[in-house]
Amino acid sequence: MTKHNVKVRRTITRCVDCGKPWSRDVGPIVTDKVWKEIQCLPEDHLCEPCMHDRFDFFLERPILFGDLLKCPFNFGWARPFARDNEPITFFDPYVERWMNNESKKFLASKERKLTKH
Repeated sequence: MTKHNVKVRRTITRCVDCGKPWSRDVGPIVTDKVWKEIQCLPEDHLCEPCMHDRFDFFLERPILFGDLLKCPFNFGWARPFARDNEPITFFDPYVERWMNNESKKFLASKERKLTKH
């Protein structure tokens, strides 16, 4: 079998505000109405810090759960039982599960008697 040289052509999308590669710190997807309110064009891409800056500048408020499009991409920002008027925070269920397990281990270790080594 021979090895073929294949060149892959990729387009690097950059944040329209800071110019950094967009895939480094992807921002959440917001509704079309909100996208227009923060003065973005349909083909624009924003990283998360720049999106927060635009919300502060144009809307003078943080990004809310009600601003997010309900889609799988936004799962990282979605928090179970969050109200639409709550500011977003990054939520990772795997990290939450790990933290719960670690705190259970910690509490269980406190119950054991400490011994001198």
